[in-house]
Amino acid sequence: MVKNADGTVDVYFGPKAPAGKASNWVQTNPGGKFEVLFRLYGPQ
Repeated sequence: MVKNADGTVDVYFGPKAPAGKASNWVQTNPGGKFEVLFRLYGPQ
């Protein structure tokens, strides 16, 4: 993963990696469904 100058990280999802962004890319199936699940935890 490559961090941005401000410390954030961009993650790209898709069947092909964007130009120059392959290290932050997650490959998806071009002919299938795609779902994202986020699990976030707070300090409490």
